[in-house]
Amino acid sequence: MPSEKAKAAISEAYKTMASNIPGFRHRGAQKKMIAEIANTLAPDFQKGLRLAVIEGQTGTGKSIGYMLGAIPVAQDLEKTLVISTATVALQEQLITKDLPMVAKTAGLDFTYQIAKGRRRYACPRNIAQLSGSNQDQTALDFGNDHEVAASWERPPVDGELELVGKMETMLDSRRWSGDFDEWESEIKPDLQSMLTTSNSGCSGRQCPWVQNCPFYKARQGLKEVDVVIANHDLVLADLTMGGGVILPKQEDTIYVFDEAHHLPDKAIGHFAYHTRIKGGIKTLESLTKAAERAAGVLRTTAAREQAAKIKDFGGQAREAMGSMRRAIEREFPAPKKSKFRKEGDAQVWRFEHGVTPEAFVEPGKEIAGYTSKGF
Repeated sequence: MPSEKAKAAISEAYKTMASNIPGFRHRGAQKKMIAEIANTLAPDFQKGLRLAVIEGQTGTGKSIGYMLGAIPVAQDLEKTLVISTATVALQEQLITKDLPMVAKTAGLDFTYQIAKGRRRYACPRNIAQLSGSNQDQTALDFGNDHEVAASWERPPVDGELELVGKMETMLDSRRWSGDFDEWESEIKPDLQSMLTTSNSGCSGRQCPWVQNCPFYKARQGLKEVDVVIANHDLVLADLTMGGGVILPKQEDTIYVFDEAHHLPDKAIGHFAYHTRIKGGIKTLESLTKAAERAAGVLRTTAAREQAAKIKDFGGQAREAMGSMRRAIEREFPAPKKSKFRKEGDAQVWRFEHGVTPEAFVEPGKEIAGYTSKGF
């Protein structure tokens, strides 16, 4: 059960909202939803990591239900509430309409922020390069009396240098946060790609502009608010990296997945790996033979030893792949309608209730070991 403090906060928020919204309709199902969510997130929920799965038609008040049920409990537990959606449209609805409405009408005191990927923010280093204010960059002359930084991927068109300069001025004076969605006008996609950077292109804390970096400021803000609006891809990407990289750490977070019916496909996209068993075995056979030939012609002892290691690795990995192939042939000797479904022209096997058969566990672990340790 939630603490008395959390229960009182939920009850008071519901009553306050009902009195502040003209024509407010009391829905029994919505009240039950609020109670179920609060009970699921109670202090002892961490022991069993309980889940609540709630389904309802559009327009039945689900968003208000999970906000009223989860925000007071999350605050009481001193955890961040991460609300994840599948669509940008719902993110915008939550951040511009639903959350402000709940804060205003329910009397709840909480802060919130939307979480976006790095590409949604301007890179101050790149802006400085494009504007020419970064004197450490080599300038290139594209003609038309424009001398611009080397990071331009094409000659700037009319107005682009002035636009970049304006962005730099507004960013430096803190009149713009660096969020492209907050810029006053539309930005051409190719220009925006030059104004931002990727994870691999970012020098992180070593960058001279890090103190004024919109992305790092936004990331820091996510640690300080009560509610974070994210999307399924961003949450799964964070979990893929171990958690706590983009969003708050899992142990400090309560997750609400709105539009959760999109999660299976999203999760497969982030966590699934694909390989061709027959093709993999043939590739490993070729690797083994090539290493064997190399060992016979290499002159130095160290090189021959390395070739021998590659040969042994290829042989062992090939045997592991062979074990998996034999397990598949034993488990699925012939197509059974109950064990596969068609996706287009392909037959895609599905394990019953999503449980991996024991026959695949050990070969799978062995293959995983070879892919991670190398030779």
